[in-house]
Amino acid sequence: LVGGGVDPQQLIGALPPPQLAAGCPCEWYFVSPAPRARVYEIDGCTGCTPICGAAGALGTLVAPVAIAVRDHRIAVADPGAGNVRIWAKSGAIDAGTIWLANARLLAFAPWSELLVIADGRDRVLRFSPTGDPRGELAAPLPALATGGAYDRLGAGGDGAVWLVTREPAV
Repeated sequence: LVGGGVDPQQLIGALPPPQLAAGCPCEWYFVSPAPRARVYEIDGCTGCTPICGAAGALGTLVAPVAIAVRDHRIAVADPGAGNVRIWAKSGAIDAGTIWLANARLLAFAPWSELLVIADGRDRVLRFSPTGDPRGELAAPLPALATGGAYDRLGAGGDGAVWLVTREPAV
């Protein structure tokens, strides 16, 4: 985790909200909230449409809170179902399930790992692109002020892991 010396406004602008993820240069993916939760693809040609496969079907997701996309893989944190679902081929193939009750933030890293932050954990969890556990990042998550939250997660090609925290309003 990289800390200090970063303008929070620039980082927030570079990391989309947890429910939105960039795919290829002209594609974005969005996970809609319950009760009609599903994954949508947004692009300039077709607009906003549910993706093919289980990820785009109603009833697959219960109460999703975050999505991550990289190299035609899609991962969705769904605390309502108690898992993180991973799909390959842009949602057409079920690639894995991580049974984790309180996953809140996700990011696919360029080094072929899925990074997950879950409530009640003090470190970022690491998984393979198919959901196999790979341990935790060595650096602990920063402490939060009362009422604060981990807001956004990202990973850079230089090996940096970016985390945006939200402080409570005063």
